Amino acid sequence: MFRGGKPHNPGGKNYIKDSFERHINLLKFLGVKIEYGDTFRRKWALSDYLLIISIFLVLSLSCASQIMALIRIDGNISSKGVNVIFLMLNLSTAFKLLLMQFNSDSLAKLLAALRTEGVPASSPILIKIKTITEFYLVITFAILAMFAASPWLSGKRALPIKFWFPFETKNFLHFLFSYFFAYADFALITYTMEAVDTLLLLIAGMICQRLVAIQNALITVGAEEPLLKKGWKRFKTKEDNMGLNISRLTTLSRDETLLRECIREHVDITKLVRTFDIVLDDLFLIQVFSSIIISTISFYTVYKISDPFAKNQIVFPIIAVTMLQFFMYCWIGESISDHSDDLHRSLYLSKWYKCREKIMKSMVIMTTFTKNHFRLAGGHIFKIDFSTFTMVFQESFSLFMVLRALYAE
Repeated sequence: MFRGGKPHNPGGKNYIKDSFERHINLLKFLGVKIEYGDTFRRKWALSDYLLIISIFLVLSLSCASQIMALIRIDGNISSKGVNVIFLMLNLSTAFKLLLMQFNSDSLAKLLAALRTEGVPASSPILIKIKTITEFYLVITFAILAMFAASPWLSGKRALPIKFWFPFETKNFLHFLFSYFFAYADFALITYTMEAVDTLLLLIAGMICQRLVAIQNALITVGAEEPLLKKGWKRFKTKEDNMGLNISRLTTLSRDETLLRECIREHVDITKLVRTFDIVLDDLFLIQVFSSIIISTISFYTVYKISDPFAKNQIVFPIIAVTMLQFFMYCWIGESISDHSDDLHRSLYLSKWYKCREKIMKSMVIMTTFTKNHFRLAGGHIFKIDFSTFTMVFQESFSLFMVLRALYAE
C-alpha cells in the first residue's frame, strides 16, 4: 500500500489497529469468530457452542415473547407498535450475527489487507468516522441506560417495553427475572450494533483512505521530481507481482514507476471492494427492510398516541438510532463511490500533457478502468448510497399514510 511515513500518533497507539482488535474481541464475545492478526484458528470448543446457543436462545425467546405480546395482550396497533419495533430489532440482530459468521473468511481477508502501521490515525476521513461512531455509540448506550433505569425511576416496577411471560410479574422475584432477561436482550442488540455497524464503517474509511493516497499520487504525474521525496512509495518484496525486480525498477522514470504502483494499488483496492460488497450484500438488504418497518411503525405510533413523550419515551431514541444506523450504511457506499470517482478526475487534473507518449498510453488505460467508479449494492437490488436512504424513508412515510387511512377512526 502507499506509505506516507510514520503515522502521526500522539497518544502512543494506532487508532486503526486498536479499533480492529476491539471489534474482533467484541464479535468474539457475541459468538462470531474471525481470524485476525496474531490470533490463530482453533477448533470450536464446547464453551463456544454454549455461548452461541445462549445468545440465540435469548434472542429467540425475546422474539417469541414479542409475538405472544402482540397476540395475547389487548391493545390496538399503535399501542403494540413498540413490540413490533423490538421484534424487528431482535430479528435483524440475529441475522447480522449469522451473516457475520458466514462471511468471517471474507472479513478476515479484508482486515488482514487493511491492517497496517503506516496509516495515520489523524487523517480527515478517519477523524470523520470516529466522530460518527462516537455519536452513534452515545445514542445507543443512552437508550440502553434509559431501558435499564426506567423501571426504577418511574416507580411502577414495569418494563418500558411489554414482554409476555408465562407468569405474573407482580411478584418481585418474577419481576427481577423478567427485568434481567429483557436487559440482556437489549444489551445484545446494542453491542451487536457497535460491533457490526461501526466495524463496517471503519473498513470503508480505510478503503477510502487508500483511494485518497492514489488520488494524491496521480495528481503529481508529469512533475519530474525525485521519487523518494513524495512519500507515496509502497512496500515491495524482492520481486513484485508484475515480474519487475528491484534493479529493473530503478531504471524506470518517476512517472512510469508511479503509474505502475497506482495501477497495482487500484487492482488491490478493486479486490477489496468486491470482498467488502460480498460482506455488505445481505446485511444491507436486512437493514433496508428493518428500517422501513421500524420507521413506518414508529411514525404511526407517534401519530396515534396523544402524548408520546410521556407514554413511550423510548420510541424517539429508537427512531433516531434507526435513521443514523441506516445513514451509516448508505454513507459507506456513497463515500467509496465518490472517492473512486475522484481518481478519474485526478488523472485529468495531472500534468499529463508533459508526459511522454508511452506514459500517456498507460494513463489512457487507467482512465478507462477508473471511469466507472465502484458501486456497492445490497442483495443485488438496492444501491448502497444516499438515494436509497431517501427512498427508504419516502416508502416508510407512504406506508404510514396507508396505515393511517386503513385504521382511521
